Order: sequence, then structure tokens, then C-alpha cells
Amino acid sequence: MQVKSKAMTAADVMSTNLVMCDEFTTLVDAAKMMRTHHVSSIFVTHNKQIVGIWTESDCAKINFLAPNFSKAYIKDSMSSPVKKVTKQTLLPDVTAIFHHNHFRHLLVVDEVGGAVGIISLSDVVKNQGLEHYLHFRQVDQSFNANVPIIDSEQSINDVAQSMRHERVNAVLVFNQKLKQTGIITERDLLNVLAESKSESHCWALASWPLLTI
Repeated sequence: MQVKSKAMTAADVMSTNLVMCDEFTTLVDAAKMMRTHHVSSIFVTHNKQIVGIWTESDCAKINFLAPNFSKAYIKDSMSSPVKKVTKQTLLPDVTAIFHHNHFRHLLVVDEVGGAVGIISLSDVVKNQGLEHYLHFRQVDQSFNANVPIIDSEQSINDVAQSMRHERVNAVLVFNQKLKQTGIITERDLLNVLAESKSESHCWALASWPLLTI
């Protein structure tokens, strides 16, 4: 007799590494906490209750030319309320929530609404398998052809603006002198924030050469 495998739920793939900070935490301190704990998001609390979330993608909202850009309070740029699923939510349902709402992190709660974990789109992909998530699509049906390409002499703030306006999580950077193309991601912007300084030219932040397929 064939035994049916247990349907996977949010509890099976969630991370219990919940990183939190007070609403009056500065962006630079929040970024440092995220780097220390190797996470891409941080929950924001008020009176010890989770009221918001701030992620790497929010780095694109920062004006890196503003004085003391890193000293702003996280409460002023967090997303609220926080989207939640229960531990029992089936993984296909989690995938559907990500797909239809265009965000990448969900708070996982128990039967009484207490926070027990976090699940990201990456967690779903890793546990269901990339083939399942992409439904065996070929590369030419899956890649984003609208990723901005900016000049290596442009600023970090230009990078952030491009990510924000085009709603992408990375930009390509072309260096005319080297005839090379690099890439800058949201994680790179987080590192700039954590160090509380922006490079004069974005090429200093770019990773290159690129692997291609």
C-alpha cells in the first residue's frame, strides 16, 4: 500500500531566527543587526509587540544623499501591519500568498497568534525545489529583461532610485573603461547602510565579472 507523504506546512520550513528591534532603532543599527544575524529582514516592536517589518528591499527607499541618512528611525520606513500565516498553513498556500501579494517575508504565528518564526520566498523555493517553483520553465521565460543598466560613475543613490522605480532587487553596472558589467543587489545597499557611508561611485560596490548562462 502506498503511503502518502505528509503535506509540508509553514512550520516545516520556517526559520525561528526572529530578529527584532524597537521602533526607535536607527536604520544603521538595524542594518548592523541584520548583518550580524545573517537575515534579510527585521521585525519592529512597540511595547514588545511586533508592529512592523523592515527588509533589505527597503534600502531602495533610502535617500543616500541625505545628511545622516542612516540615523532615521526604522518606524518611519517599516511596513505595517505585518503579514502573517499560521504554522499549519500549507506550503502551496504560502507560495500563492507570496505570488499574489508580491512580498517575500511572512511572520509565522501559533494557534494563539504568538510569533514563532519567519518564512521567506527563498525558504519556499529551497524546500519545494526550484523546478517546482518555476514549473520547469526555460530561462528565456523566466528572467527579467527590464533590469536597469547604469553607468559605473553614477552614485549609490542612483542605484537605490533605479531599484525603487523599476521595482527590482538588483541593477547592472557598466564600466566603460574596463568594458565590464557588474551587479549591485539590495544586500549591497544594506552593507552601505550598515557602514553608514555611501561610496562616491557605485562601481566600488559592484560585484564582477558576472557568471552567465
